[in-house]
Amino acid sequence: MNSNKYNEKLSHCTKAIIEEQLDFLNLKNAINDLKLLFEEVSEIDLHHPSAETHVFLKTGKAIGSKWAGMCVDDFMRTKRFVTGLYKAVKDTLQKNKNQPVHILYAGTGPFATLVMPLTTIFKPSELQFTLLEVNPKSIESLENTIKSFNAESYVKNIFQTDASTFNVPLPNSVDIVVIECMQHALVREPQVAITYNLVSQLNENVILIPEQISLHIALIDSEKKNNYLLNSKSTEIKLDFYTNIKPVFVLDKKTINNNSENIFPKIEVVLPKK
Repeated sequence: MNSNKYNEKLSHCTKAIIEEQLDFLNLKNAINDLKLLFEEVSEIDLHHPSAETHVFLKTGKAIGSKWAGMCVDDFMRTKRFVTGLYKAVKDTLQKNKNQPVHILYAGTGPFATLVMPLTTIFKPSELQFTLLEVNPKSIESLENTIKSFNAESYVKNIFQTDASTFNVPLPNSVDIVVIECMQHALVREPQVAITYNLVSQLNENVILIPEQISLHIALIDSEKKNNYLLNSKSTEIKLDFYTNIKPVFVLDKKTINNNSENIFPKIEVVLPKK
């Protein structure tokens, strides 16, 4: 299949992903199609042991290509990231009409999932990427993906690097930084270290995606939670089975600027008796 056909398929998936009116079935089908498309164009061999091999860093675990690619399956997460990036690019273009928007993307995995859909909406004169990925197997598939979509003109550079120690060339040129290196509760992947490293080098007006990540101590009503999970119409029910008591960790630009010397301050949490 030639690049035009690949791009037609990518464009179809992208339209469903950024559609404002949420249709779960349509979105899920689009994400499934997107994953199959990425697997085809990247020529990734999901059954080869190297695709499952993690890269262990001082700041966390960079997951293997196979597992990084599977992040696409979380269709609401994929939608939120791609839609957020799309809106950020549009807003930035309105402010800087005479130059392309420059996205620094850390943790691309084998597909650069979050930015490739944008190539069906914006021209290279409007959008440029700098891509960071530490896993050599992912880099190989990433280069195949870019070539298959004929998207080389969007890419400033691809760096095989640990983004938690990477020195950003021309940091003032970056408009948006997107970092997608996290699993639940920020336990294993180096999202925190990468965010601190990159944001501290970039100008104060850079757009950070995700804008904020927060971890909370919460009280959970197990019975209400089970009822929510078992209800087929759970998306229409208020999420009232938990109560946030206090944030214990926040990751955003403001916190990074204020806590450069103490990333994990000691916090005391008192739970109410009721």
